[in-house]
Amino acid sequence: VVAPLTHGAYMDANCENFLDYAFNMYYYSQYAWEEKVDVNAVLDEQNKTLFGPAAKEMAQVLAAFEKKFVYGASQWRYYIYDLPQATTESQGRKSLAEVYDAAFCTRMTALFDAAEKKAQKDGLVRSRIALFRKHLLDRVVAYSHGGAGSHSDSRVR
Repeated sequence: VVAPLTHGAYMDANCENFLDYAFNMYYYSQYAWEEKVDVNAVLDEQNKTLFGPAAKEMAQVLAAFEKKFVYGASQWRYYIYDLPQATTESQGRKSLAEVYDAAFCTRMTALFDAAEKKAQKDGLVRSRIALFRKHLLDRVVAYSHGGAGSHSDSRVR
């Protein structure tokens, strides 16, 4: 890849928002060994490894959040972790409730619920799904639609 001049690499991520960087770090670790690695194959591998029987649903969740961020929320220049600030600084941009509208939140809730159901026999996978729900969906619902941000409040009223 960058040999013979590079003898190592350093990757760093803020542990507070590791979900923003997790795939990039995983992909880079694969790319460092093989420059012709297929990004979609690595993404599929990561989803299967993390989410087992719920990989299909979680791949849809992650793709949907990425699309919403790239084509909607990125105008805010905030990550999901910074949503309290973003909700008060609209300055003519779409509101977060418009970017992450009720239909989107309802669809994501259904996908998370389906993923949890498929993973009901695997406690580790269920806990990973719960972590992603908490840090993605629950935050969006809390700051876009006035929910409390807990698992029980991730259904938009």
